[in-house]
Amino acid sequence: MRAMQRTPMRHAVDQRGSAAGAAVRVQCARAHGVCDMHHHHHAVAPAAYAGRRRSCRTAAADAGVAEAAVAAAITVADITPPFLLFNTCITYAWLLLIIAPRWSLTRALMASDFVVIVPSLAFVYFFVASSVIDSSGSAEDLGKKVVFLFTEAITDPVKMASLSTPAYSAQDWVHLLVWDWVVGRYIYQDALANDLPVRPALLLCFSSGPPGLLVHLLTKAVVGAWRRRDVDTSGDGTQ
Repeated sequence: MRAMQRTPMRHAVDQRGSAAGAAVRVQCARAHGVCDMHHHHHAVAPAAYAGRRRSCRTAAADAGVAEAAVAAAITVADITPPFLLFNTCITYAWLLLIIAPRWSLTRALMASDFVVIVPSLAFVYFFVASSVIDSSGSAEDLGKKVVFLFTEAITDPVKMASLSTPAYSAQDWVHLLVWDWVVGRYIYQDALANDLPVRPALLLCFSSGPPGLLVHLLTKAVVGAWRRRDVDTSGDGTQ
């Protein structure tokens, strides 16, 4: 079924492969025509003619290999299922964290580094896959994009927007989700260790990222100051 549902990118890849093969076939046809004409009018030596034909056959074979490689390249359709799976898993993990932060299962889950290693590995997969897709498998093209990203793109939002493709957007979204999750884990562990309210900061971190961290740090500062004040007051009263 997936083979029947051809995406625009898959279609473009097929067109590139077909175009490459067609170009080689045209060159070979021309070479054959020249050889036939020379052989007919000027009696070209059979050995030279055979050599020209072998060169064309070799070029055609190379073109076939190139077409197969291009057609087999990873596409956006290939990363869509894992993209959906990642978003689903990270959403349920956040819901568990927000709804039942002090549940024993939640505590055990968040105590393991496994909860940040797996999302980080997922991002590596999407980063590599998007690089392959957007560079069309060309190391030279990938190198140019990397140089552009760290030079011109970071100086102008308009130029940065030129990098926006479905594959790049997917890895960029996963990038954001992973960092939000890492920060959310820090908020969770720090809040429980210091007996602080945790849900507001987690909910905000889940929805908008950095503001959740700011709310947690502000809560920690205010609650900490209030507790120190209580300690000082109780100490004065006992004297």
